[in-house]
Amino acid sequence: MPIAAFAGISGTVYKIPISELGAGGGSSSSSSYSSFSGMSGSPVGATSSSSYEGIAGGVAVIGFAAAPGSPVISNFLVDGKSIIDNDYVKASGTLTATVTDETSIDTNLSSVEVDGAYTKFSALTGTSTYSATTGALTYAFSSLASGNHTIGINAVDGDGNNTFLQYTVKVDTTGITATQVLIYPNPFNPNSGTGRIAYNLTNDAATSIYIFNAIGQLVYKQSYAAGAAGGQVGYNEVSWAGKSTSGDLVGNDIYFVRVVSDGKVIGKCKIAILK
Repeated sequence: MPIAAFAGISGTVYKIPISELGAGGGSSSSSSYSSFSGMSGSPVGATSSSSYEGIAGGVAVIGFAAAPGSPVISNFLVDGKSIIDNDYVKASGTLTATVTDETSIDTNLSSVEVDGAYTKFSALTGTSTYSATTGALTYAFSSLASGNHTIGINAVDGDGNNTFLQYTVKVDTTGITATQVLIYPNPFNPNSGTGRIAYNLTNDAATSIYIFNAIGQLVYKQSYAAGAAGGQVGYNEVSWAGKSTSGDLVGNDIYFVRVVSDGKVIGKCKIAILK
């Protein structure tokens, strides 16, 4: 459902799937959006346009301080990807973010949180680091069991102002599944643009997209390596130009999309081609 306004929002960093934004000011190409009315807090970037701070993995990332003068947490990534609640992540991975303040960050009070356990910025060692100069934070986590977990950052500045950002993520070490498989636009006119196939993988896996016509004939196949775009844990989005593997435009019909890994169908959806 398109979001027309975010009235009365306060807090830290908001990540909104681009599909939720609907029509309105700005565009993904200019990374700006101007129809966020009623927000409290200070946006990161151009305050006059409430610019996106970044767009990655189909998610618009918008940074906000909880109150004027509070620390700002931005560029929150897990293994280089933006996340939203209930995204899948690896059992072992790396959280990166930028944590800044108008004055200074108190590294003895600021911390990274995983499942309720807090590690102070000042206690980070090895590959886990925080730079007070640039605000760059890196935190390596490991051996998360299958199930739901929380991962977050608690930032406190020298004046005691606090900003807290937390996500619930999922880990599945038991196998590979594709969830929330969809293709858009649907119906799709290949003469008007390119279709996008989106899905979430529970783990890195070599993955193939098969598309069949209504009588079961294979018209298209594309494969993606494990860990690469199309085959990585969490959100994936790949394109289909509405053409067969040989490069011919397909005709008007209902087509069936199958996401396949290790010879097994792990997700599916269907699409109407209408020219």
